[in-house]
Amino acid sequence: MGMTDRAVQMFKAAAEDSVSGSRALRNLGEIYFYGKKYSDAADVLERAVQGDPEDVHSRLLLAKTFYLLGRGPDARTEASQALNYAIDPKDRKEALSVLRLVGQS
Repeated sequence: MGMTDRAVQMFKAAAEDSVSGSRALRNLGEIYFYGKKYSDAADVLERAVQGDPEDVHSRLLLAKTFYLLGRGPDARTEASQALNYAIDPKDRKEALSVLRLVGQS
């Protein structure tokens, strides 16, 4: 079992924990996203956002995932929600960048 496979198993197990579940789902979503498994990423990131609606990072990654899956309207919705919750100027800037990107689709 490779390092990525072990990480996936660890995050899946942690996702079952109600306290750390949303964070583990975001981490798992990142593994799937950067592994170009966009459908899997979307599935777990949607669960992460359901568990923690104010998680800006999960929403931004979900927006990018939706964009890559050709789901422009869903990408815009998630990027807009991320912008609504973003406090950190870097997060706001990233949300605006994603909105510009998906606005072109």
